Amino acid sequence: GIGAWAAPLIAGAAFLTMFSTALTCFDAWPRALALSVTLLSERAREGLWRTLFLLGLGLACLVTISLFTAAIGSLLFWAMVISFTAAPILASFNMQAMRLPNVPPDMRFGPVLTGLGWFGIAFLVAGCIAFVAWLVMV
Repeated sequence: GIGAWAAPLIAGAAFLTMFSTALTCFDAWPRALALSVTLLSERAREGLWRTLFLLGLGLACLVTISLFTAAIGSLLFWAMVISFTAAPILASFNMQAMRLPNVPPDMRFGPVLTGLGWFGIAFLVAGCIAFVAWLVMV
């Protein structure tokens, strides 16, 4: 069976998995947010926004690490709360982005996908409300 010899191997694999995930988030998330803001605003400069989002992400990580170092359960709880509440907002951004003038008409959502998208957003909002109601009751 798996014995004590596997602990360093498993710990190394877990570290590399989390490190690559964090690196991807630090690289991709500020780029995507900066491009989104640039596309939604004619006056925004992508490089400035990317720098601001990267600095904000770094600050948020430092605050998160300092607040939740000894309480991983609390960290997971707040990650769940943020995920549930952010999902409808991010889905709405996607729907707005697909209707921008710089998206070619043949690449935009058709009526079926638009309806399905709005149904999905309504479902996410309902799930968010149910989740918050559950949190209040518990």
